[in-house]
Amino acid sequence: MKILSVYSFLFVSILLGFSACEQSSGHLPESNGGINQLLLVIEENLWENDSVGIVLKDLLLSDYPALPQSENRFDVLQVEPGALTDLLNRQNTILWVAPLNENNLGSEVLTKQLNKVPQNKRNGVMFTFADVWAKPQQVTYVYANSKEELKNNIRQNAKNILKRLADTENAKALRAALASGIDEKRTETFNKKFNIKLPIPNSFRTVVDQGNALWLRQDIEEEVSNVFIFSSTYDEGAAFAPGYGIAVRDVLGQKYVESDISHAYMRSDTIVPFIIDKIEVNKKPTYEARGLWRMTTDFMGGPFVSYTINDSINQRVLVLDGFVYAPNGNKRNAMLKLESWLKSVQIPEKAN
Repeated sequence: MKILSVYSFLFVSILLGFSACEQSSGHLPESNGGINQLLLVIEENLWENDSVGIVLKDLLLSDYPALPQSENRFDVLQVEPGALTDLLNRQNTILWVAPLNENNLGSEVLTKQLNKVPQNKRNGVMFTFADVWAKPQQVTYVYANSKEELKNNIRQNAKNILKRLADTENAKALRAALASGIDEKRTETFNKKFNIKLPIPNSFRTVVDQGNALWLRQDIEEEVSNVFIFSSTYDEGAAFAPGYGIAVRDVLGQKYVESDISHAYMRSDTIVPFIIDKIEVNKKPTYEARGLWRMTTDFMGGPFVSYTINDSINQRVLVLDGFVYAPNGNKRNAMLKLESWLKSVQIPEKAN
């Protein structure tokens, strides 16, 4: 369980260029903060000595799914409302939690903000304001009439709270994924090849471009990020099924991904169960599969995420797969960048 100190939290922000942003008269300063870095505004006793804090920690500090080592879903800095500074207020993602019936600053501020929300827009759980102290910024307020009700609200609405926070973090991760700029030529070539709209970052090089398969790879400071793109029609045996994307990645892994060990190749690791959910990507039915990969006869491995998209209009199945190798570092942010990038794909209604 990882909770950032104020000093480490601000140090990361400064490294990201936060301190260089000056506020102009009449304009909000630029926000900052790392991927999945969250500023939590809550009274200390509520966070440390109350069941509300226990429920919040279970939610925010739970493990990010399908990583080889434990990593928190969020890097959290908890501060009391009275300890907020102009620097902290510029964080990109802020979560403010308080019951309405307490006689303290946290409840007072939240009540004032709630009064700005029209009665017919209130749901008794949370509301969000954009660009309160900086831009872009999302400040989400979670509330209830009492501490007991607040605890229950958080527990019963955990998925909705996480989704609200994830919307901002996914946008942040996508900006980071495309930070190297777009390779316009390869984007045009590969989009035409696969009948999709997906920007190709300059930082990714083409490793394999054969038939209906593409492998892109990015190498940065002991972190290797990879993407497979594979398209197959129903007539070619493609099937929209939960395990299809995993089967495709195993075929591509055996065919293309090798190591320095003779005859070693990449395959999905079946020791740890896969996490498969049915979602939508570009409004199309999609199976999202998460798990671990490994190299046979070699000590290499890491996490992967696969999106199997049912493009029924074009009578095909499209597989977008991202996987990371970073043996000496954390993998969460690298995976988040791949996920946000791949899920941004757009699929035309008709084939070219």
